[in-house]
This record gives sequence, C-alpha cells and structure tokens, in this order.
Amino acid sequence: MLPRSRTEEVTKINKAVPPRWLYLTSLPILIGFFAYMLINSYILSCKWLATTTYNGFPLGLTGGWIGKHIDLGDLQWKAFRSNIPLMASFGALYLLLGHAVKKHFCVQSRRPLMYYYFTMSMIFAFVLFQLTLIFPIIIALINYYIAKKLGHTKLGVFLAWTFNPLMLFSSKYFYGFQFWQLFGFDYLWLDQYRGLVSWETYFNIMFCKLISFTFDYRNSVLQQETKPKQDWDEYRKRTCTRLDPKHEFDIVSYFMYLFYIPLLIAGPVSSYNAFYSYVMKEPQKESSTKKTLRYLSRVLLYGILLDVSLHFIFPNGFNDKGMWKRDGPFQNGRIVSEKYTFTSAEVASTGALTVVYMYVKFYVIWRFFRAWALLDGVNPPENLKRCVVNTNSISGFWRSWHASLNLWIVKYIYVPMGGSKRKFISMWFIFIFIALWHEFSTLWMAWAFMNCVVFMIEMVGTHVIAALPPIRYIKRISDNKYRPYYNLLAAAGSSIILPLGVLSQLAIMYGFHDSYIFLSRAYGESPFMIVVTFVFMFVVAECSLWAQNLDTETRSDH
Repeated sequence: MLPRSRTEEVTKINKAVPPRWLYLTSLPILIGFFAYMLINSYILSCKWLATTTYNGFPLGLTGGWIGKHIDLGDLQWKAFRSNIPLMASFGALYLLLGHAVKKHFCVQSRRPLMYYYFTMSMIFAFVLFQLTLIFPIIIALINYYIAKKLGHTKLGVFLAWTFNPLMLFSSKYFYGFQFWQLFGFDYLWLDQYRGLVSWETYFNIMFCKLISFTFDYRNSVLQQETKPKQDWDEYRKRTCTRLDPKHEFDIVSYFMYLFYIPLLIAGPVSSYNAFYSYVMKEPQKESSTKKTLRYLSRVLLYGILLDVSLHFIFPNGFNDKGMWKRDGPFQNGRIVSEKYTFTSAEVASTGALTVVYMYVKFYVIWRFFRAWALLDGVNPPENLKRCVVNTNSISGFWRSWHASLNLWIVKYIYVPMGGSKRKFISMWFIFIFIALWHEFSTLWMAWAFMNCVVFMIEMVGTHVIAALPPIRYIKRISDNKYRPYYNLLAAAGSSIILPLGVLSQLAIMYGFHDSYIFLSRAYGESPFMIVVTFVFMFVVAECSLWAQNLDTETRSDH
C-alpha cells in the first residue's frame, strides 16, 4: 500500500507491457464487451419499463428532463445533481470575493484571506447544519485542546485515537445527537432546526482533518523538517514540510481548515500542513486557471452524460429492487413473466455496469469539488487517478480509488502501525476501520471482509511467486527476450484476481447473502460465464498495462 517510487513503477510496468499487436487486438474486444453491456442493459431497462404501472413501479423511476423516466435511486447522485446550479452560483461568488480579498487586502500578509475563509466557512456551515453545528464545534474544540496540550505525548496520541473515533461512531449511532435525548423533551423544539443536511453525514471528512491536525502538530513539535523525495509531487512535498508549532497551528487556522467550503462536503482529504501552505504561504501552481476550467468542463460533461444515460439504463433500480434475483422481490403479489428473468450474462453485466456507474458518479462529485479548490489556489490530491477498468491488481486499484483517503491512511495509520513489516495485520485493521468510517452496517463489514480476503490472496500469490525456488524462473522471463511471456503471465494473474475485486466492491450493496446469490446466478447456472469473465478481465489487464506504461513514460519524461 505504500507508494512506490516513480522509477520502480516505470520498471515494473515496462516489464509487463504487452506487445503492440496484442494491445491492438485486446482494445476492440474490450470495446465490444462494453458495447454489449450497455446495449444489453438498455434492452433490459426497456423490458422492465414495460411493466411499469405508475410512478416508475417497480424500479422506482421518476420523471426525467428529456421526456423519459430517470433512475434516481442513488440518493448521493440525486442530491448532487439537484444542487449543481446552486453550488455553481455560490461557488462563483465565493471565488470572486476571495479573489478581491487576495488582490486588495493580502499585499503584505495573507492573514486577511484566512479570516475571509474562516468567516465564510462558518456562515456556510451554519446554513447547512443550523443549531446542530454546535456538535462538530464542541468536538473540534476538545480535539484542539488534546492536540495543543497533549499532542506531543503518548497520552495525547491515545486520546486523539480514542475520542475522535468515539465521536465518529456515536454521532452515526445516535443520528447526530438529538437535543431532546441530551436535555429532555423540553428542548424538543430545538430539533426542528437541524439544518438542510445531517452534520454527522459529513463528519467523516472532518474526522480525517481532526486526526491530521493533531498529528501534523505533533510532528512539528517532535521532528525536524522532512526533506521530500525528488520525485514527489507538490502536494506530498507540502505535506512533509514542517510548520511552526507556535504560530501556524492557531485556532482560526484550525477552524478554517476543518470547515473550508470546497472540501467540506465530499473532500478530497487534505493534510493540515499542505492546506495551510496553500492558503498562507503560496497557492498551487500546478494547474493554471485555464487548465482547471478545462478540467471542470470535462467533469460537467461526464455528469451530463451520466444523467442522460440514467434515462435509458437503470442500474440503481435493478439493484435496489433485486431485479437480477430469480425470486423477486415483486411487490403486492405482482408476478412477472419468466421471459423477464435475468440470464447469467445479464446478471454479470449488471454487476459490471454497477461498478462503472459508481466510478463515474464519484468521478463527477469528487472532481467537481476538487476543481473548486483548484480555482481557489488549493490543490488537494486527485481521488480517482485512473479509470476503474484501468487497473491490473487490487493494490493498484486502491492506490487510485479514493486516493486522498489512501494517502491519509498511509500516513496516519499504515506507517505508524509498522508499514510493510506488519502488512497482513494492518490490512485487516485498515479495511475494518474504513468500513466503520463509512457506515455501521453489515454491508460495509461484508465489503471489508471480502476486500481483506482478496488482498490476502493477491499478496500471498505475489510472495509465493517471488520466494519459491521451483518457480523462480518466472523472474527470468521478464527480460526483453521473453517479455511477451511475462506479460501473458501478468495478465492471466490479473484475470483471476480482478473478478474477486469487482465482487468485493459490489458487497457494499449486496452484502454476504446477496453476493452469494449474485455468484450463483452469474456463474452457477452457466459455467461458460467463467470463461467469458476470464477473457474480459484478460483484455482489461492488457489494455491497462499498455495505458499505465504510456502514463508512466509520459510522467518520467516530465
């Protein structure tokens, strides 16, 4: 899980890069698979739409904006799309005011900008959470005391990793702490002012910031400045830059960091050191305004394409209503003809489509808020570094998916727990923590367990191939003369492990029980689907290895 150096990454991928003819053969096959998946999903959606009686039953569809029903079963996407005009308008005003403050009041010092961010952030947070804003403020103040008074001690470490997780889990368990539960029924009227959204829903990101502030302060007190590696990007250089513990960890900067508007709702997660340096020292220069606007335009285009596609294919409706199961659920005793029962191929393609949908959704949401921060001079890590199908290993997938959280975990959990020396132990702790960080549910625990199992299979397989004397000859075929054979071996290994990775992601929606049903429906009734899946993942791996080789060569040239 630790980031590799760029030289090691280029060397490893170059060894496995496929011959050009194999890539040119794999690419049209991959396109054909995706074309089948989309066309098949559209046909299925049309069939199920024909069973509609009223208001999108049984898929739970609503009226769309192009004269067709739309699948808005995903509440995250529904909330985001409905608030884009408001967020875009407010974001533009926010950036214009910030630009005016920088131009007219920050000639000698950037502290006026800090006060501007602090004021706007607290006003915005109050509009969102109203009276319940008092809860995250109290939690933040207690954590600030722990960090400043005890952060340099082992007791402070213990308290930070006890108090903050306790607040995270209890806030979700008690639904954001109801006033009447804390103070009695006489204060029930206060719960009428709980804001536009529930504060505990967005406390996950703030939790990461609380930990980051505490341990960045601790490192500033105990350690000298760390010299960044030459191949690190700007964000990681700033993360490892030591700040002045006396003057650069004040409470105004602290609250500005916690409630900074562009990164408050969905992240990405940024360390305190990096964020403070962007605001108070020097704004980001990696992405110019013109480049960022192009970046934002692509994000909005993807959002439009996703929203249009939900008028024609219904991944959320199929999953929410369990339509790919043989036995329903069909409400009010409604019986659907056998011709609408999903085939094994249709079940498998529904699962693949769901993973792609989740990627595109988070691509739009995460990059929208990151673009907002970039335009404001802050450059948080990119959450989705590459496409979900542009991967050939589980570890590579997790370095690219929600990458800002991965960097946070590496710095504040993985390395303190021993890093690669205790990888097998820390892996279980990390995935269980991530599951609880997201939500208290059996679905997320199923996700954590299945990811750990898949990760262990990949790690054990890698260690076995590298360590056992009888098969050490595999290393020899990585030479230029035998590189095609090495590529075939790498792609075949990816074809075995990647389907398990896809299933582990689907466990978020399916859990243990429905994951078993999914496997039995997709593969138990048609063993031929195992061969089809292997071929599909093989061409995915080949195209991924080619694309990653081009990417690493491009970055190494720069």
